Amino acid sequence: MLLFQLQKHTFILFMLLAFYSQATNANDTAQESRFTAFQFQQNPATLSRIKTAQQQAIESRKKLLVVLGADWCSDSTAFAKQLSQPSFYQQLTEQYVLVSANAGFFEHGFDITQHFNLPTYYGTPTVLIIEPSTGEVLNRHSFHIWANAANMKPEQYSNYFFNTTHQSSSQRSDTELAEISAFEKELANRVQAGYGVVSPMLAAYVASNKPPSESFLKHWAELGQFRSQVAKDLAQLRTSHDIIQWPIYEPLSWE
Repeated sequence: MLLFQLQKHTFILFMLLAFYSQATNANDTAQESRFTAFQFQQNPATLSRIKTAQQQAIESRKKLLVVLGADWCSDSTAFAKQLSQPSFYQQLTEQYVLVSANAGFFEHGFDITQHFNLPTYYGTPTVLIIEPSTGEVLNRHSFHIWANAANMKPEQYSNYFFNTTHQSSSQRSDTELAEISAFEKELANRVQAGYGVVSPMLAAYVASNKPPSESFLKHWAELGQFRSQVAKDLAQLRTSHDIIQWPIYEPLSWE
């Protein structure tokens, strides 16, 4: 009788340990999938990956969520940390097909934005909520706010992704929107020329583990202020009902 009880208890203990091991492995797998989704270095910015995710979103009748970011960027990593929270990630994947892409040192991902009729991106992370069947960027007027993701509170994340109806519609006429788009392309060329200047300096700084040079800090701040202001001004131009007043930007030091 005693032997039977010991065998019974041993069997129960074995089953509990097996269940715990399976649950732990399942949790580890789920956790790995969450964090792998936002390890930008492991997710190259290839347009084919984005198109595949876009087709998956069409078939699953979900929105497409594209995140261009970089592992060196504190705002990208803050964004990734928040979206990787278990409950948030679960709710997110119920409504979106998520795909992230590594922007590198502002070297990659321009063909991705152009695929969705955006001439460039203005910071990391760039977060695009897309209607997959049309390729329309639904949050075009507000995606620039996520370049400041490290300062966003959890409730701001929740409200933006789960409680906000994003619409890219504008009260502007088609002629005005065409003029704004042409203006944006000119500014996008200036932004990307700035990336060409800053990118090698940024890569060298990250690799060096040394304090940044004065030259890098100067160019980094100059480009950062310019691209941030451009993104805000373009959103204002598209959403305002007023007569268009084109913003004027001083020449950048490398122009």
